[in-house]
Amino acid sequence: MDWTVAHGDARPDVCLRYRRRRGSHDALATLFWAGQVWNEDDANPKCLFAAIAVQGRWTGVWQKTRQGEASVCEVVN
Repeated sequence: MDWTVAHGDARPDVCLRYRRRRGSHDALATLFWAGQVWNEDDANPKCLFAAIAVQGRWTGVWQKTRQGEASVCEVVN
């Protein structure tokens, strides 16, 4: 997977915006702050809500950014 960072987004809920390439597919992906996500069961509603809020689709990818404090969810348009 090749990630290319796309600059210029000043939204406070956006952690990072980048181009995500898998084979012939190319999509703009964004990592959105989701508060604290504890595990996969906790990620499902929080990340789905984040994706719906921006009219995107959650890819199923999430990660902790600061242990016990914050997590991000990957959303594509």
